[in-house]
Amino acid sequence: MKSEIERWHAMKTFWRLCASAVIAAILAPLGHVSVASALEYSVTTLEPLPGDTTSFVAMEGVNNRGQVVGSSGVSPSVPVIWNGTTPTALGTFSGSSDSFGTSINNRGQIVGYSYFFNGNTEAALATSWIGTTPTALGSLGGNVSGASAINNSGQIAGLSQLPNGDFRAVIWNRTTTPTNLGTLGGNSSAAYGINNRGQVVGFAALADGTNRAVIWTGTTPTVLGMLPGATSAGASSINNRGQVVGNSTFCQAPSPPTCSGPFRATIWNGTTPTDLGMLPGAFLSFATAINNAGQVVGASDLDLNPYAHFTPLFGMGPHLSISTAYLTKAVSDGPLRTLQA
Repeated sequence: MKSEIERWHAMKTFWRLCASAVIAAILAPLGHVSVASALEYSVTTLEPLPGDTTSFVAMEGVNNRGQVVGSSGVSPSVPVIWNGTTPTALGTFSGSSDSFGTSINNRGQIVGYSYFFNGNTEAALATSWIGTTPTALGSLGGNVSGASAINNSGQIAGLSQLPNGDFRAVIWNRTTTPTNLGTLGGNSSAAYGINNRGQVVGFAALADGTNRAVIWTGTTPTVLGMLPGATSAGASSINNRGQVVGNSTFCQAPSPPTCSGPFRATIWNGTTPTDLGMLPGAFLSFATAINNAGQVVGASDLDLNPYAHFTPLFGMGPHLSISTAYLTKAVSDGPLRTLQA
């Protein structure tokens, strides 16, 4: 059975893999790749560092200046920033086996996490970079912390483990000291997105172990509604207009400890959820990011084992075979647009 840190590390790897399929297409509308609509996109390859064969980018890993962050290589993975298509390695901590950049703001500040493994000892450390120099962000006392997103004011959203092993959504308010955002009575929460108003989104667990999508204003949580029939939900991104996207989960087995049901991409306007649909024949869809124009990026899977188990801690899991990406307008009747690289 996976430890909590392995689950968190696998979840972050899953999101990087998802991002690599779609982020270049959504962020470069220059006209070289035709899609199933009037929109056209250019796909640009971001090469790994010399000697590596693999590179990843994060969903929140692009700013308005066109700078991109992610990682290069696998075991070890090195954090990277691309200016244009040229990769530059970011600094790492001594003893770190893998490091990843997850988000960059318009000032060029980068956040992510550094992963350590030494025999039976594992840890993940929320990290920020100014230039290429890493700085450790504080934790809530456990072995795991990670930074998911940073806004233009330098506020950082993420998660941190308590000494008892439970996870909490946190915000670093331009300091290395995290603020615990709490739960809804359960034992876990996590933050994945933050906008320039300082609003944070993610999920928080109820006492019964199911998760709800949450938006925090300061430290005050607002629970977002669920699609009819859904058993859990989580939010992944929020734009400056307060629109939120994420996923609703429809469990086909008791949860916790496992949930073997599909995800549905969801958008919230206020606290009201709207199903963003999925491609014909797909088993699931999920939404990972939304821009200020209301465009949503995510994926819809056409080839998934319906009995794959999803990690209950985060309401999302690492065992997905992503085959087709889509872009959809953030309205209830918005068309799905398949992006072909």
